Amino acid sequence: MAEKATDDYRKADADINLSRAEVEKTRNQMMIKNNQCDESKNEYAAQLQQTNQHQRDHYTQQMPAVFQQMQSMEENRINKIKSMVRQVADIERSVIPIINTCIDGMVKASDGISAEEDSKAVIDKFKSGFPIPEDIPFEDLSNASVIDTSNANGTPKNSLDSRKGTVSDKKRNKKDKKGGGGEGMLKMKDVYVNNPALGDPNALEKKIEENALKIDSLQAEMRKFQGYLANMDGKPSPAGQRRSSLSDDSISQSSTNMEMSQTSIPGQPQIVPNEPEVYTDEEFEEERAVELRKKEDKKAIDDEDGDHVGEFDHPEGDFDEEGYPVIGTSGNEGSVAMGEGEEMFVLEQDQGDGWTRVRKHDNSEGFVPTSYIQCHFYDQDEV
Repeated sequence: MAEKATDDYRKADADINLSRAEVEKTRNQMMIKNNQCDESKNEYAAQLQQTNQHQRDHYTQQMPAVFQQMQSMEENRINKIKSMVRQVADIERSVIPIINTCIDGMVKASDGISAEEDSKAVIDKFKSGFPIPEDIPFEDLSNASVIDTSNANGTPKNSLDSRKGTVSDKKRNKKDKKGGGGEGMLKMKDVYVNNPALGDPNALEKKIEENALKIDSLQAEMRKFQGYLANMDGKPSPAGQRRSSLSDDSISQSSTNMEMSQTSIPGQPQIVPNEPEVYTDEEFEEERAVELRKKEDKKAIDDEDGDHVGEFDHPEGDFDEEGYPVIGTSGNEGSVAMGEGEEMFVLEQDQGDGWTRVRKHDNSEGFVPTSYIQCHFYDQDEV
């Protein structure tokens, strides 16, 4: 711009056709442009000097300072990792003796394992204790007298005794189990009455009634089979002895001797057994239905009077008086203490008495209230 203004002034000054005023005007423009050019050069020089100074400061001071800070941070990180590794090593070194002690205990415990003693313990736990049966004697079947004696004897005595004992004990155990369940429900009802916060006593009424009916049914069924077995054993059974309620004897049998049937052999006389006078199943069911109706009529009368005591009047000696334990008697009558959220193994499900038999993780066993626990059973296919 300044150079162009100077060229314009020179051309105007050399042109003789221009007036003096126009030449002076061109000269003034040239001087203004030259002054602006000088100012711009000075400003550029100042800014260039300042830029160079900032550049020198950036590379000589600011950037080294940033790198120094980064180096310090990295060194601090490395030192922290070093300290952490040292601390982990010290902890591991301090724990090694404990681990060695545990390993020594494991080795010692493994040395104490005896396969023979374990096998003996299993044998002692599951052995039946029954003696080995005697050898079957040889019988000369060519002798007719031996055949007659064998046929007259019928079922072997040992087999009859075993049958009788098995049926009677099974029914008696089932009856005692139901009786114990009834006692447990009665005790639980008393606990609920004394402390309503534990549960509603009215909720047990139906279960108690059902349990009483089951007990009476099992008693009658057991007496029926006992009568059958007595006749088979050749023992007289009391005749005409009946009681009015299902809690007493509900079957009467005539006193007869039952002879075992003989096996017919060609050429030998056939012995006809005497028919025992025993109640049939139809007569037993008819008598049981009559007694059930009597019991329902008596219960209806008791409901009107508000008295249900007579419903559980069993004769003394029918059931074991121990029953199942009451809530709060842990360690005394077969129950065990339990805490909220505790997990246990179910050994026996609730049989209608409100109690479930469980095993805790410390191998202690006992009964707990069924209403206080939540049971999860697995299907056999899943086991």
